[in-house]
Amino acid sequence: MKNKGAILVGSIIAGLGLFGYALYRYFKVQADLLKNFSYKILDFGIERADFQVVKGQLSVLFKSDADVEVVVKKFIVDFFLNGVRIGYIEDTNEFIVPARSESVIPFQYTLNPQLVFGSAVDIISMALQTNDQIFEVDGYATLKSGIFTVSLPIKYRTTLKEILSS
Repeated sequence: MKNKGAILVGSIIAGLGLFGYALYRYFKVQADLLKNFSYKILDFGIERADFQVVKGQLSVLFKSDADVEVVVKKFIVDFFLNGVRIGYIEDTNEFIVPARSESVIPFQYTLNPQLVFGSAVDIISMALQTNDQIFEVDGYATLKSGIFTVSLPIKYRTTLKEILSS
């Protein structure tokens, strides 16, 4: 009877050890995937801008140094002007980034400047009062490789002068 109890305790300890190793391996693969994947916002193009709407395209270069392809499953970012949220992108189309390669993915956006300014007078007034406006993009991309899914933070900061001059 004592042997059965020792075998049971040994089996539980071995099972917990195997589970702990599997959990460690899962998080290590996720960390390695994030280390081998990067992004860069290439272009923040404005196609149309007036007092009602700003439309354009945000081009993002995703680069993978991993030995396996990575799928960008979701891309969600908020746009801020001087800390005030003025729009967002939520794209759930899947984009494939091949192993040891890169892909430029364009995302269309529409911003509402009226969320920041009440009218054209407010826009002109604010432009005259300040030298420049801080523009920020903040969000994440969900990446999947095999059975592993990770969230990659997306952050970008620039000024309206820089955007308009490019």
